[in-house]
Amino acid sequence: MGHVPFYQLSKKFVNHTWVYIIGLILLGYIIFARHNVIGLTINAIVAAKLQWIIASLLLVFCSQIAATLKYISLSLKHLKFMPTLLVQLTSMLTSRLLPAGLGGVGVNYVYLRRCRHTNGEAVAVVGTNSFLGFVGHVIIVTSLVLTIHGSWDGIIPQIHWSHWYSVSLIVIFIGVVFAISNFRHQIHKSIGQITHYLALYKHQFNKVITAIFYTIIITLLYATALFCCARALNVFLPLVTALIVLSVGIAAATVTPSPGGLIGAEAGLTAALVAYGIGASRAIAVTVLYRLVTFWFSLLIGAISLIGVERKKII
Repeated sequence: MGHVPFYQLSKKFVNHTWVYIIGLILLGYIIFARHNVIGLTINAIVAAKLQWIIASLLLVFCSQIAATLKYISLSLKHLKFMPTLLVQLTSMLTSRLLPAGLGGVGVNYVYLRRCRHTNGEAVAVVGTNSFLGFVGHVIIVTSLVLTIHGSWDGIIPQIHWSHWYSVSLIVIFIGVVFAISNFRHQIHKSIGQITHYLALYKHQFNKVITAIFYTIIITLLYATALFCCARALNVFLPLVTALIVLSVGIAAATVTPSPGGLIGAEAGLTAALVAYGIGASRAIAVTVLYRLVTFWFSLLIGAISLIGVERKKII
C-alpha cells in the first residue's frame, strides 16, 4: 500500500535503550531515597483490602469487553463477539511482550485478516483504533478537568523541592520524545496516514463516534481501577487525579522501549502520585498493586485466552 501504520511510529523508540536506563535509574532513586520505603511498601500491599482489589480486576476485565465492542464497531466486516473477546483477552498477553503494545496490534491485525479484511482494511482498522484510543483519552481528561467547579488545587499538584525527582522524571521523558530524530517528520507523516484511514469511514462515520465512546469507557475503567487500587491501600485518589496520573503513566510507558512499558509505566505512575503529595512508600505501593492487576494478572488471563484462541483456530 505504501502506507506505514500509525502505530508503527512507536517503533522509533525501540532502539533508544538509554530511555529505559534513565527510567530505571530514576525509579531506583525514588525507591531508595526514603528510609525503609521497600518494607513499608510491602507491608501496605499485604494489608490491602481484598474487595477493592477484586473490584479493580473486574474493571480490567470490563475494559476488554469495551475493547471488543470498539473493534466490532470499527470493523469493516462482520465480527462475532466471543471470538473477538478472546482475541482482546489474548492481546493482554501479546501487548505486554513487545514495546508500545505492538504485540496486541499484531494479534488484532492477524484476526482481522482471518475475518476477510484485506491487508489495507486490516491496517486501517488497527491504525484507526490506535489513533482513536489517544483521541478518546484526551477528550475524557480534558472534559473532566474543564467541568471541575471550584478550586483546582486537587488537579494541579503542589510541587515541593523534595519532589524534584518526580518533576525531573516527567520532564526527561517529555524531552526524550521531542529529542528523538525525525519525530516531527513522523508525526506529519502519521497525520496523512490517519486521514487515509478515516477516509474509509466517510460514509459510516457513526462507527468512529461509537469507537470514541468505547475508548472513553475504557479510559474511565482503567482510571477507576487505579482509584480502587489506591482505596485498597487507604489512599484516596479523586477520579480526575487518577486520570491525570494514569495519563502520565501511559506517556512514560509509551516512550519506554521495554515490554509493555515495564519500568517506564511504574516510574511515571509513582512520580505523578508523589507529585500529588502521596508519600513515596504509599505511592510505590499503589503503583505496584495497580501494575499487578493491569500487567501481571493480564499476562495470566492472556496466556489462558491464547490457549482458547489456538484450540478454536481463531487466528
